[in-house]
Amino acid sequence: MKIFFLSLMLACSTCLVSCAALPEKTPAEIAANHRLEQAVRSALDQATDLYGNHLDIKADNGEVRLSGIVTDDYQMVRAVHITAKVAGVKKVINDIEIDNDGHGKVE
Repeated sequence: MKIFFLSLMLACSTCLVSCAALPEKTPAEIAANHRLEQAVRSALDQATDLYGNHLDIKADNGEVRLSGIVTDDYQMVRAVHITAKVAGVKKVINDIEIDNDGHGKVE
């Protein structure tokens, strides 16, 4: 039991040290990420063949993560394609899930 607690404490302290080592974003970086998120949202909203209201967008230094639910493969591919074409996007991470039946059951 003592070994378990020592291992747990070591794991927690390692996590705290690594998290503390991450630099905080400057106000300019935060603003740039927000502008990129807005640009992606605008591009997705302008696509008449895409229902992107259920997509979350997170930007970090040109890397954009899409998450949420769409109804089919076409919607997912279209959202990624539109996002990739937005100025300032360097990489798209696709965490979108597909709900084929529209009843909340995700593949």
